[in-house]
Amino acid sequence: MLTNSNRRWRWALAEALGLAVLAAGCERNVRLADKTVPTVTVRPVTHYGVALDEDATPEDVAYVLLRALRDDVNAASDEDRRRALDVQFDLAAPNAITSALRHQRLTRDEAIYQVVTHWAPIVAYYVDNFDFDLATARQQLAATPSHVGTDGQTVCAVVVPLADPGGDERAAVFLEIMLAREKAGDRGAAGSSNGKEFWRVVQLQFETRRRPPQAALPLLPHSLTP
Repeated sequence: MLTNSNRRWRWALAEALGLAVLAAGCERNVRLADKTVPTVTVRPVTHYGVALDEDATPEDVAYVLLRALRDDVNAASDEDRRRALDVQFDLAAPNAITSALRHQRLTRDEAIYQVVTHWAPIVAYYVDNFDFDLATARQQLAATPSHVGTDGQTVCAVVVPLADPGGDERAAVFLEIMLAREKAGDRGAAGSSNGKEFWRVVQLQFETRRRPPQAALPLLPHSLTP
């Protein structure tokens, strides 16, 4: 039976991923003809000095993602952007992404490519907020309790609080990084993983909500000019 949290996760995920792919267009022969589309393999990786293995927390993965997104948006060259994108592909959750997009006219790798390459544009307005170290990130990032989603994967979200772009001190904008536990191995397949699973990123989305006068989460400084 689907719980309310599972329903919210499923609909939010499907909507976010669907919008990303629709924005890019489904005609892969036109949009992706000149692109190098990698095959994402779930495996332990180390980026920015953080080991993202089976013991890494959702907050660890979120920190590395935010650093990579900042480097992507601020890249001074195509090579710099390629390196930042390589990190993002290492963090992607292939099974969760392709499951949500199974009705799209895209191959597995194309679907993942379309989603991952839209992460940086989604957060570009806020990337200067992501200039913090791992210790600070672990204090300021908050993961929601994990639960088993509709496809049997364990999922959660890391919430990144941001100052309200409209200047309303009573409001806050939250970036939600949606993650799932993925089995290690080529294409995320079971069998070669030895039971190991890793937190990996499914999608990003924003939520605006009112917060109480004494919010538990500190606001990261909003340093960009509208």
